[in-house]
Amino acid sequence: MNNDAPRTGIGRRGFLKTAGLAAGAALLPGAGYWAWRSAGPKEALKLALLWPRAGRSSAQLDAWLAGFALKAEQSGGRLGGREFVLSSEAIGPAGTPFTAVRQNLEQGADILIAGVGPGVAAQLSADVAEHDATLVASGIGVNIPRAAEVSEHVIHAGSSQWQAEWALGAHAARQVGQRGVIASSLYESGFDGVYAFRRGFEGAGGELLDTLISHRPIDPPDLAPLMARIAEFQPDFVYAAYTRREAREFLQAFRQAGLGKHVPLLVSGFFADDAALPELGQDAVGLRSAAPWLPTTAAADNVEFQRAFLARHGRAADAFAVLGYQTAQLLDAAIGRSRGEGRGRRFREALATVQLDGPAGRLRVDPALRAAATPVYLREVRAEAGGLIGGSLGQLADGAAIDPRRDPVFMAVRSGWTNAYMSI
Repeated sequence: MNNDAPRTGIGRRGFLKTAGLAAGAALLPGAGYWAWRSAGPKEALKLALLWPRAGRSSAQLDAWLAGFALKAEQSGGRLGGREFVLSSEAIGPAGTPFTAVRQNLEQGADILIAGVGPGVAAQLSADVAEHDATLVASGIGVNIPRAAEVSEHVIHAGSSQWQAEWALGAHAARQVGQRGVIASSLYESGFDGVYAFRRGFEGAGGELLDTLISHRPIDPPDLAPLMARIAEFQPDFVYAAYTRREAREFLQAFRQAGLGKHVPLLVSGFFADDAALPELGQDAVGLRSAAPWLPTTAAADNVEFQRAFLARHGRAADAFAVLGYQTAQLLDAAIGRSRGEGRGRRFREALATVQLDGPAGRLRVDPALRAAATPVYLREVRAEAGGLIGGSLGQLADGAAIDPRRDPVFMAVRSGWTNAYMSI
């Protein structure tokens, strides 16, 4: 990361004013990064948010803060009855946030919240433990945690997309077909989503015919040879792990090859998420994937969350808004259960045993893994009068039942991309 960059709040001032909390809490913009040390009462809990600065991260941060602010407002501007102040800092896309974490800890932060995955969180845990603080990792959870990465001072409060991919694999074997082919871009193959799908598929009795990788530097731009290879296998289905431009290229080639007429296509969680649908267009209709949260689920908590979010912020909630809201829920519950503490063993023990209901359904923190899990939902892209949407086909699995400790990868050394997206 660029350690010479100014340590200013990533959020735009206008948004932070809009998302500002009730009395006793403040979301602070860049003017005076450490303003929380002089703003608010001395006994207020000090929270520091670190978020990657890359791609669409500004919009993602806005959504996360809006979700967090909504829950805090619903709790009277407090978390677990405690007043708090929250600062934010952008961290560079090419490195890890060691410097930012150490500076926050030295300035007295009680709780660090970071958009990082388990690998990066594990690297930060020693500094956090040295200051008896807590790191709350609020990422999207594509990578499976490893045994060596579990720390008393780290809690994973984000989504578990890898559990969604695992559940989709099991669903494919039971409901779609016993013989499957995986196709992935080189980039997506470096994360655990592809592995998780395969483990779920084979664990449910499926036979993986092959894993085909495209978009390598040596590959031609034409995907026709890849489609011909898929056709040779005559699979019952194809699972495709791609995002954005590469997803569009794969989908167009798949349709043009005629495979879509007789081979079902399942896709990874971000292949055809709501943000990707305008680019994919009508070719995306019928694509099925899995996710830890869907805006179209009819559960009462989700309906109420979306109603409140729309009323408060004037726009629909997305998955990052749910991440922010869910993180605030966890902190609110744990601080309350630990009688207002925001650091120390009692707080960390409370955080590791939280169970609550939220927009994604019943959320449980596994005290051994120190990771939150929610139900997993099956999603299908549909064309409606207002455009394309990701409709819910119901719950696939309870994410808490998909335990990585049962898999050999849990004891393995992390491989693949270790820090391409810090947030996953």
